[in-house]
Amino acid sequence: MALPMALPYVVARIQKVEEGRIFVLVGRITNSPRKPYHGFIDLPGGKMETEEDKAETPEECLRREIGEELGRNVVRATLLDVFAHTGKRILPNSTNRTPGLGICYLTKLDSDEIHPTEQEDVHWACVEELKLLQNLMTPWCQYFLRDLLV
Repeated sequence: MALPMALPYVVARIQKVEEGRIFVLVGRITNSPRKPYHGFIDLPGGKMETEEDKAETPEECLRREIGEELGRNVVRATLLDVFAHTGKRILPNSTNRTPGLGICYLTKLDSDEIHPTEQEDVHWACVEELKLLQNLMTPWCQYFLRDLLV
């Protein structure tokens, strides 16, 4: 019996509240067609290093990805949820059919000032904007923001 394989990745739900309104940091990657959902709205994050000499925990991966993608440090990370990107959850237009296991952390940064290096159109989106963008989001982004999208 073959064991199922799933690509582990982490995602950061970074949010802030201003004048009673919730804002979430989102962006999109349009310069890398190898991404499974090229051009879709996504949360910051990425794949865990799993090679023996570089293996990292999910928390280490989160800190590395945030540093690389946003030029910030993680002050606090609380496990929010896990998403199995398999079967029917993989959209037909995905360029990669590899099953994945996404681990999401509610993340607090050392500053709201960001310096994006990988995603484009990185910005603080209010809940109303997120609702308008939900059909353009990766499946895990929709899942991890589902409480705001109702």
